[in-house]
Amino acid sequence: MSTRRTRVVLATAQSSRLLALPPDCLRKILEELAPPSLARSAGACRALLAAARDSSLWKARCLQLYPADDFADGPPIGPARYAARSRLFVGHVVCSTGLATRERDAARAAVEAGGGTWDDDLTSFTTVLVCAKVFGKKAEHARKRLGRVRLVTPSWLAWSLQTVRLATPQQHKVPIFLGVVVTCSGLPHEIRARIGHALEAHGGELAAGFYARRTTHFVCGDISSPHSLDNVDVRKLVEACRLGIPVVRPRWIADCVESGVPLDCRLRPFTFGGLKFTHPVSVNPDGTHVVYEL
Repeated sequence: MSTRRTRVVLATAQSSRLLALPPDCLRKILEELAPPSLARSAGACRALLAAARDSSLWKARCLQLYPADDFADGPPIGPARYAARSRLFVGHVVCSTGLATRERDAARAAVEAGGGTWDDDLTSFTTVLVCAKVFGKKAEHARKRLGRVRLVTPSWLAWSLQTVRLATPQQHKVPIFLGVVVTCSGLPHEIRARIGHALEAHGGELAAGFYARRTTHFVCGDISSPHSLDNVDVRKLVEACRLGIPVVRPRWIADCVESGVPLDCRLRPFTFGGLKFTHPVSVNPDGTHVVYEL
């Protein structure tokens, strides 16, 4: 008798013994099997196939890979769904920027459970950069030097996990102003409205005021002469400069929309014309004020 046929006979005999067990005992044994072993046991005989493909056995295993799985989309609960989810991100090296700690940890767990690799650093091996903001060192480096990296929004991960199918990066492209929060000063109402519409249409936000921890860009008009400063809140302007927040002209917003990509705002800085402001931005230990020069 050939080795292969011997294995088949032995497997059939073992399956018969298993099927002779009480149903509760058989279920306990199947619950203890690792997913690959459980899937192989389904091919031993038709009677064991039905027991090994019980959806309740596979539901817990699918939830181990993705605890938030609601089973609304994708393959039905069973070995096919488990196999698809366990290989969902195979071949991908994923990195992120701008995600909160809890979101990043959840994304890392999902990618690794799906057979992918998570890397906290952007490298030449990175294939996908999940962006919660469009500006930042990682995003700028990926756009300029790492052409093979696909920049996607967090919805790329969410859609892939929900449908158990890998989403294409084109379906989840990063908006031009994702994560951008703009504070305006000294601009006519019409221009502010246009800026607000452009930001809203491309993932950004126009803030009602200046927020040190939220504002990412300060937009105002010409400040090259004392007369042009009449309508600008100098206190906000100086604070933005002190915090390193980019100060840009409204034209920068229009150029980004026209080009379809987020332009490096440092290429369009303000020309301050050598003006000096005596607005105190910090206090020395001796109590004297530091003059901020623009």
